[in-house]
Amino acid sequence: MKQYLLSMGLVCLIAVGEMAAQTEPYINGRLDVDNRGISFMNKDSTMLVIMRFRMQALAQTETVSDEDLSTSRENWVLRRLRLRFGGFLTDPRLTYNIQLSFTRGDMDFADTGFPNIVRDAVVYWNFDNNWQIGFGQTKLPGNRQRVVSSSEMQYAERSVVNNTFNIDRDFGFQGWYRNTIEGVGLNLRAAISNGDGRNTISTSGASAGGFCYTGRAEILPFGAFTGGGDYFEGDVLREKTPKLSVGATYSVNSRMRRTMGQLGPELYTPTANSNNQLISTNTLLADALLKYSGLALYGEYAMRDSKNNPVTKSANVDDRFVFLGTGILAQASYCFPSMWEIVGRFAAVTPFERMNDTTLFSKRNLDAGRVALKETNISVGVNKYINRHRVRINTELMYRIQENMIQDKETKNFIARLNMELGI
Repeated sequence: MKQYLLSMGLVCLIAVGEMAAQTEPYINGRLDVDNRGISFMNKDSTMLVIMRFRMQALAQTETVSDEDLSTSRENWVLRRLRLRFGGFLTDPRLTYNIQLSFTRGDMDFADTGFPNIVRDAVVYWNFDNNWQIGFGQTKLPGNRQRVVSSSEMQYAERSVVNNTFNIDRDFGFQGWYRNTIEGVGLNLRAAISNGDGRNTISTSGASAGGFCYTGRAEILPFGAFTGGGDYFEGDVLREKTPKLSVGATYSVNSRMRRTMGQLGPELYTPTANSNNQLISTNTLLADALLKYSGLALYGEYAMRDSKNNPVTKSANVDDRFVFLGTGILAQASYCFPSMWEIVGRFAAVTPFERMNDTTLFSKRNLDAGRVALKETNISVGVNKYINRHRVRINTELMYRIQENMIQDKETKNFIARLNMELGI
């Protein structure tokens, strides 16, 4: 019996080996590794998959105040871990972009209550070099610092202006037009999206029918930046001639469900504000970027306004509000030929005067950091680019001033950050 089983097993192994020898490999095409990532192309060139990964390790410490330098909070964490896939299917004009995130802080967990893994999932149709449309979930055409990937930044985190006013990712339709006319670059982009951010559930009742309408225009008077340099921070490619890009975005988000539109915790019942109205906002974002020979100068202005009362209340008299006000950002850096870089940033957000009305808020919450604060950040940093932005080290020291304008109280402290980016 044992001999019979051994014989049958040997016959099976020989048969499997013969079948494997006669069958073509499942992947029958080309594999490349280059500055785009890891690329797979099938044999007849009708499918391309480009895979990239990246991670950011962050160590952050905050002091109690600018006088008491003892630690009040620290955050030593894997800030980002992402996989990204792109390429085309069937036709090179039909492209796609997929991006997944795997760390708690990168999944919007605190606001959504579930692991929000999918960041981008969008399909594009490229009519030609000038026209493109997209359908799916991806970044809206907002302020430049938000559209710049976190893998291409000079600091571990974006500015307080971006964190307060950016319009982030959303699901919907987008269209692009790009052209160069007599040496002047022109980029136009528009979007119609759901207005509630990524991976949201369907809306009904009072919130149904609320959409976000966004448009952006950019002018590059001196032509295109080297290597797409208008969408990565710092002049690591050291432009040979001055390059400038000026852009502006206007976005209308109607019937908002979240405190920042696409981001933030959900507002309380939309009709719970004193005017018994849904909250709709208008956001203006303007920016300018100049690069030349290692020098990079960047400025940004932001404003969000609404005709509605921005504060909603829960049944237990808790408050959630939409920040209405303005923000300014100025950022400057110089990258040496050795790929060491020095960088400085000034950023400030200021709520509109009507946000200081105590009658808008529940009085028991006024001293709990749950009102619209005026905040100013002053940062300096030293960076080292090992493989440009793919492998780099960022250091930052920030001086933060926060002012509760209702109670005329001010807090000041320092924040120190060390960040390392590693990816392909």
